[in-house]
Amino acid sequence: MITDKNLAYQILKDKISLLSRGIVVQPRKWWIPIRHRQSYAGGPGPQGRVYYISYGEESPTVGMISIPVYPKNHYLAKYAISTKRSKVNPHNLITENSIVLKSLPPPPSLRMNLSDGTSIGRNVLFRMHCYNTYAISPSLTCYHFEDGKQCKYCTIDIPASSKWKLPKVFSDEHLVEALEITLQNYKIRSITITGGTFPDPDTSLCNMLNLIKKIRKVTDLSIHVQFEPVSELGLLKELARFANSVGIFLEILDEKIRKEICPGKSKVPKEKYIEAWKEAVKQFGQGNVLTTCFLGFNENLETTLQEIEKCVKLGVRVVILLVRPGSQALGKNFIPSYLGKEDELIDFHIKVAQILLKYKLDTKIGGASGCIGCLGCSAIMEACQYARLS
Repeated sequence: MITDKNLAYQILKDKISLLSRGIVVQPRKWWIPIRHRQSYAGGPGPQGRVYYISYGEESPTVGMISIPVYPKNHYLAKYAISTKRSKVNPHNLITENSIVLKSLPPPPSLRMNLSDGTSIGRNVLFRMHCYNTYAISPSLTCYHFEDGKQCKYCTIDIPASSKWKLPKVFSDEHLVEALEITLQNYKIRSITITGGTFPDPDTSLCNMLNLIKKIRKVTDLSIHVQFEPVSELGLLKELARFANSVGIFLEILDEKIRKEICPGKSKVPKEKYIEAWKEAVKQFGQGNVLTTCFLGFNENLETTLQEIEKCVKLGVRVVILLVRPGSQALGKNFIPSYLGKEDELIDFHIKVAQILLKYKLDTKIGGASGCIGCLGCSAIMEACQYARLS
């Protein structure tokens, strides 16, 4: 636990710099190109390459990060932080300002097969996020893509999924067996389940509920579940019997920007999200309901703070995410509005942390299930760490 206020501020500053700018990595071999990993393996959120953060190769780690990685010819490389490979361990990176990013070895189970020969890693049956968070995506489906109204920041690669012959929906049996094998070979802190986007969120949640019941037969690890607002709120009471927290993501709190950036999802009115949040807080408790707040679209930060406080007053945690360019819908040369404004970002994160502290919803590493106890893709946990010392 960090007790030095100056160190806490430095950690917050460095994580915001890394998250907002990303890093440029030189390949280990000249003939092996660096793949653009701003959103590792594709996805709507900012899951990137996972590293431990340290201030020296022999120093203890001060946190973890899911960081965007750009090749040197990417148009955002000029904003990114340059790195060199460690001479002690070539898997580790040393940034231009001497931060050491220590690579996280993948779980052995990613190289294993299921009993029927299905490759666990090849079929993307799970991903490991920061702080031993095991992430399952039972489905790679988003029906907004079919209408051409997907969230503009989303980098899900539907054509690649077809090329790799990945199923649109993974079987519960495969998901559970992959989890069991990983549990035998790797320490897992908690599980996050996010189920894709379907025309009927109620049916989607029922399907996830069936999966969770099967998972409960093999582990008592905490479970965090992400889904869109449901019409039958009674489903949340049933879900609370098996899961520990939920994420119901509004994504963008400014309604005008939300309609522009999330043309499909924004058809669900904000009022329905609020209704779902209130019932979820009733069933799961204060602080066990999460929503995201993406930045980078020229939003008004003061207005955004006001909207965040409205959410937090309801007992809903808010996680700040920085949009990561990479989707065709944003345009080939989209520049996030936060680039070059790190001081503003730091101040904003501290103010959000103060709101969370005010309503006793601040967050700590491993302090809750799934994403809520991870937040490697956000600096809000570090902001809370600093705010507690201020």
